[in-house]
This record gives sequence, structure tokens and C-alpha cells, in this order.
Amino acid sequence: MSGPAPETERERQLRELAGRLLHWPDPEGPVTADLLPVGYPDDLPKEIVDRTELRFAVTSAPAPGRPRPEIPRYLAERLADLDSLRAEGQGFSFAFENRTRPAVLSGITGLRLDGVVVTGHQLQIETNAGLGPLPKRLDLPLGRRLVVHILSGEPLGAGAHSVEADITVPGIASGRLVIENGANQHGGA
Repeated sequence: MSGPAPETERERQLRELAGRLLHWPDPEGPVTADLLPVGYPDDLPKEIVDRTELRFAVTSAPAPGRPRPEIPRYLAERLADLDSLRAEGQGFSFAFENRTRPAVLSGITGLRLDGVVVTGHQLQIETNAGLGPLPKRLDLPLGRRLVVHILSGEPLGAGAHSVEADITVPGIASGRLVIENGANQHGGA
């Protein structure tokens, strides 16, 4: 008599975890989960992906949508150091350098490193006392350099890289900011 293969211990544990996640008490109602492969080209046929080698990151944030329009370069250059992308031990960093008027950063979302969505990261701000959590509203005083650290758990590899971040600075700019590590060439600049 043949039938389905017996469930392995790992499969049983994953099934139990999924059941607990889906039935976790939530005052807003039932919770659902979507598994979305990221880091693969959109046109990659699904049958080519080896599901045994997939890594998962669990996040409470909704799946990222399409990136917002890019902030015009003349304005982006006045908000941030566009060549400030730096490798850090467990991720990377970049710097805001406001040269517009006193402002407040009220959001950084939709991070993409070399076009791939960054998940499972922490945003930290460099202070005199060391790194601290990025507040919901961050003052961007005129002429002061503020370094944001993205702790992704993986170091930035060698070579040219760019990070895109959807930022909101009310009254000044809202959109996608592109920061590079200086190894990229700017056309005609």
C-alpha cells in the first residue's frame, strides 16, 4: 500500500509554527501570512527556484509596493550625501546632510539594495552616545550630517552598490532617494 510519505520532524515543527502564527490572538481579527520570494528576477520561472534552499524573513510590515518616483537630483543633493553609502560590520550606512531649510524626516521605507528589497533590518541613527533607534520623526537641522545605519545582518560586499529608500520630509520632498558608494559613475556630472 502506497500513500504520502510520513511527515518529517522539521515539517511537523514548521506546520505547528505556521498554525500558531495564523491563530495568534489579534484584536484586529485573524492574521494571514504571505510567502513572497524576493531577490529573484521577476521573470524567473517558478519551477527553477529550489524551494529547499529558500531563506525566510518574518516581518510584521506589509509587502512593499512599487517604489515611489525618484526625488529630483537637484533636491536629493540638498537633502543627503548621494555618495555616502558605506559598508558596516552588519549592514551599511548613508548620510543625510540637509542644505534646504530646517526640516523633519518622518519616514524611511521601501529600502532596496542594488534593486533588491531589504527585509529583516533595523534602522539606527548615529548619535554622540553611539547608535540608537531611528525615531519616528528625526530633525534635520541645516548643515548637520546625520548618519543612518541599516543593520541587515549581512555585510555589504565589495564593488559598486546603490541603496534606494522611500523618504518623506514634509514640505520639502517625498519619494525615492538613491544613495551610492562612490564606486558608481554619474553620467556627465
